[in-house]
Amino acid sequence: MAKFIVSTKSKRKVADGNNYIYDFHSSSPNLGKEYWRCEKRRLCSVRIHTVTENNEPKIIHFSNEHLHPADVDSLNARKAVAEIKHEAVENIAASSRCKLAAKFTQL
Repeated sequence: MAKFIVSTKSKRKVADGNNYIYDFHSSSPNLGKEYWRCEKRRLCSVRIHTVTENNEPKIIHFSNEHLHPADVDSLNARKAVAEIKHEAVENIAASSRCKLAAKFTQL
């Protein structure tokens, strides 16, 4: 099953069920498709086409075979970093709400 992930530079990527990662290339709004290429595109010519269903990518076309092994460790690290960033944003937002509430109660 494919999943959307976010890079450290906030770029959208897709990870497929075999732990390969794809960079966003282009989209076709009329057809509702997005086109992705293997993130190791200098070595590998694999491309996928997806449609989004229930906020998850569904791969509808797959071209060629990967010329490199999947990098499971890198994918797991990226997922961990994305989760940490999400938690940090949540904590900052919660902290800000607490500070605002404290200021209003002082008035």
